[in-house]
Amino acid sequence: MKFSEAMHEYILYITLQDPKSKQTIQSYQNDLEQYFNYMSTVQNINEIEQITSKEIYEYLDYCLESKKKTAVARSLSAIRGMHRYLMIQYDFEKDPTLNVHIKVNKDHLPVYLNTEEMNQLLDSFDDTLVDIFHRSLLELMYACGLRIQEVIDLKLYQVHTDQQIVQVIGKGDKERVVPFGNISKKWLMEYLQKVRPLYIKTQTPYVFIKPNGQRITRQYVWTMIQKQTEKANIRKHVSNHTLRHSFATQLLDGGADLRAVQELLGHSDISTTQIYTHIEQKRLHEAYDQFHPRAKKERK
Repeated sequence: MKFSEAMHEYILYITLQDPKSKQTIQSYQNDLEQYFNYMSTVQNINEIEQITSKEIYEYLDYCLESKKKTAVARSLSAIRGMHRYLMIQYDFEKDPTLNVHIKVNKDHLPVYLNTEEMNQLLDSFDDTLVDIFHRSLLELMYACGLRIQEVIDLKLYQVHTDQQIVQVIGKGDKERVVPFGNISKKWLMEYLQKVRPLYIKTQTPYVFIKPNGQRITRQYVWTMIQKQTEKANIRKHVSNHTLRHSFATQLLDGGADLRAVQELLGHSDISTTQIYTHIEQKRLHEAYDQFHPRAKKERK
């Protein structure tokens, strides 16, 4: 089977049958295009049945020279999914990815801001129109633990200010309802009443639009966050996802149940949420050190 035919069929399958986001599907397609380009140009292989685990391992080594392990692991996920699909669909003799693995450090903890740092960031905005816009955006992201794509796609009908809830459409078009507090409501209303009407050029359903009337982009939010963290004198590397990490971490730090945090984040698997349990472990260690009579040795 030719590479183009295999990729087209697999992408069509995950688009119609597998509950993945559009962004994930596009990432898979990009990964597979790079994979097949390597196989044809470097390995001189042009049909998918000719690929063995040896060539896949060589491809992964090639990728690791210039990419992070997490990105390579995602590529392997796309490659494995396609080979398994084709093996089942066309009775291929074997799956060349069967015993292929790449070790990713699952214990790596995400960067997050503590309560003091979040206040430092959010209080660094001025009272200009653009700062009201930017603050309302970050306040809602932080208050609801939203993914950046969920914020970009957020429409007016999904936000219920009276009830202080947001109907979020997450990965795989799964819907969840997330509450937000009074502070976030205050800044959101400031933006909706004073700023957004001035930005509208043509009718648009999106909540957050730029001064030119177009809806926000990932790059726009990322650039804004970089400038604001520098202004707030925060030394950590803060990204669009950092506010979501901060949301989850601070909920658990406050004693929230892990299952509740899972639901608020929209994780389909509890194991994804468990990365944040370092907070609970830290609390247990602190309690043990404080109250157990033999927790600390006497220093002579």
